[in-house]
Amino acid sequence: MTYTIIGGGAVGLVLASYLATQGSVTIVVKRQQQAQLLQQHGITCHSEWGQSIAHVHATTTIPNDPAQHIFICTKAYALQTITEQLAHIEAATITACQNGLAHLALLEHPSSCAAVVEFGAYKESDTIVHHTGVGRVVIGALSGGQVPFIASTQQLPIIYDESIQDVMWRKALLNCCINPLTAIMQVKNGELITNPSLWQIVMRMHAELEEALPKQMKNVPLKAVYELCEKTAQNRSSMHVDIAHGRQTEIEEIVGAVLAFTAHPLPTLRVLYDQIIAKR
Repeated sequence: MTYTIIGGGAVGLVLASYLATQGSVTIVVKRQQQAQLLQQHGITCHSEWGQSIAHVHATTTIPNDPAQHIFICTKAYALQTITEQLAHIEAATITACQNGLAHLALLEHPSSCAAVVEFGAYKESDTIVHHTGVGRVVIGALSGGQVPFIASTQQLPIIYDESIQDVMWRKALLNCCINPLTAIMQVKNGELITNPSLWQIVMRMHAELEEALPKQMKNVPLKAVYELCEKTAQNRSSMHVDIAHGRQTEIEEIVGAVLAFTAHPLPTLRVLYDQIIAKR
């Protein structure tokens, strides 16, 4: 199999390191310096199973290969630019691995897919990544075409789901309940359930979402929010990290997309959204 990973962040590096055991991997990054380092040193991935080094081809240019399976692992706000670059690229499948819901309307390839990434990861350097928690990668077709094949392993469980949009909605709504509040308060996920005042905000936000979006929220009970905070207690949400480093967040693609979908006011979520927008 031929895999192309677009994006040299934490998710892209973890995915590339595991796919390198199953086929030929090219990783496309933005900076020439990172491409050179990856070409020279490969990807070092630290996990509970130890350390591994994956050798990949690194470049700053998306290859044109009808046999390749492309995984877009950039931030959600970069997807518009990436899809424009892909307009004249041949590929067997194109899979978007972004948070949020914005990419539902952006991918036009006949074999467009989405992947919901549930594992934890953070990047130490351009070539070193930490896979911090086992989690599934759920893949499904958006356009009814084929899906990329990845062998499921203990380290990287792969699930294929024909209802991928439901899975995307579930993750987006879980993110709405957790990410903005952790970003504003600059706390780890676990503090949302150990701090009674923060948990009150989460419960209020969850109740408002249930009233506004009963169909989408049927698979997001409050217990699921609690269990995710518990499971990822020591993790910092990506929005938290982006705010802490003064970077652009995915607030529009996650929270903005949910707010735009419903006519209900969602006052608690709206306040958090406005606060993060104000930090730009």
